[in-house]
Amino acid sequence: MIRLRQASARQVVESPELRDLAWLESRSYDFRVSTVDEIKKAAGALSVNEREELLSWLLDADDEWDRQMAKDAASGKLDFLIEEARTAVREESLRDWPKPKI
Repeated sequence: MIRLRQASARQVVESPELRDLAWLESRSYDFRVSTVDEIKKAAGALSVNEREELLSWLLDADDEWDRQMAKDAASGKLDFLIEEARTAVREESLRDWPKPKI
């Protein structure tokens, strides 16, 4: 792979990969985000269309997670959770969910 800084203008124009990279480098994004606050800040720099694309991707990722959970539940992989809950009910060791701190 040719690094963008080493590529000629002609190589950039002829290569979709390099064009995309050139576009990315022209933006002021820092792709090294790791916290929710950093992600929020980076998302704030997106255009409306880019935010819509990000939202669509997040919703699709969430759907995939839901499908995997349903598959795991159907296969019995999560049965241990049901047994843990039943045991907690029998032993009367359940407690209220903590109230959110507002």
